Amino acid sequence: VDDYNAARDITKLLIERGHSSIGFVKGNPAHECSHGREKGYIHALQAAGLPVDNKLIFPGLFTYESGIAAGRSILELDELPSAIFASNDIMAVGVANVLVKAGIRVPQDISIAGFDDDTICTIIEPHLTTIRQLVQEMAREATLRLLKCQEKESAMDDEPALFNYELIERDSVQTIEQ
Repeated sequence: VDDYNAARDITKLLIERGHSSIGFVKGNPAHECSHGREKGYIHALQAAGLPVDNKLIFPGLFTYESGIAAGRSILELDELPSAIFASNDIMAVGVANVLVKAGIRVPQDISIAGFDDDTICTIIEPHLTTIRQLVQEMAREATLRLLKCQEKESAMDDEPALFNYELIERDSVQTIEQ
């Protein structure tokens, strides 16, 4: 998926909703997609003239536990950001659970957005704003490439495919009136 543009778009959504202090939970540094998502977040802030505050960028590993750790780090800040964008939904849920247990309301006190459109997005309350990866299109392309490779009895085409995405707006992001 186009991780860079998807992350840029969801960060832009937060900015358009009035958020100027936006935290970010990174993905696993061993995964290429993590770098694109972080760059998209940073470039969206820069394009809007907002500072990139390293105190608001937290490590993550695409796990619930790393979301919990990020949530605890967020609670240690002198001032909470108005929004958090986590590099995947599972970490976003971890962050939200820590914040809610501390008495912070989502989205009234802090907005949260994720990435993937995992099933959990509509199980938790409030439902999570996220980026939907078009998994069926990705699976179809992978299958076609495998069949093509099998027919030709040759090596798989290394040409990467870049897939689109959908920004799914749900209840976890609040508009801040300026």
